[in-house]
Amino acid sequence: MDTTSLTYSLEKDDPLSELKNELLAGADAMRLFRVYRDGEGEMFNKMFAFLRFVHFNGSEEKLKEKVGLTKQTLGEDKFNGEIKGSFSLENECAAIAGLQKVLMAKQKSYDTTLDQDLR
Repeated sequence: MDTTSLTYSLEKDDPLSELKNELLAGADAMRLFRVYRDGEGEMFNKMFAFLRFVHFNGSEEKLKEKVGLTKQTLGEDKFNGEIKGSFSLENECAAIAGLQKVLMAKQKSYDTTLDQDLR
């Protein structure tokens, strides 16, 4: 199975970065995900759940509420940075755009295209 590693972290210019770091309460703000080519599996879901958190740009109250619900649903005391379920359509689009940005950067790191490799 083909896999790739993708790294995500909180963005430095995010106006909510201080709150997001506080909510993580010591959990790692930079994550490395190994995802499969078919996009299936638990790791892809974990990655996208983290992207929802990274790219959230709504109100502090809404973020705190969603983090509280996530902790309650999982029965956890600490928040691991993974938002279960979407905030909004805008947040899902921002998470997808963030994924696309990282994938494009990853693609540029290769000297040849997949078509060239397969020839």
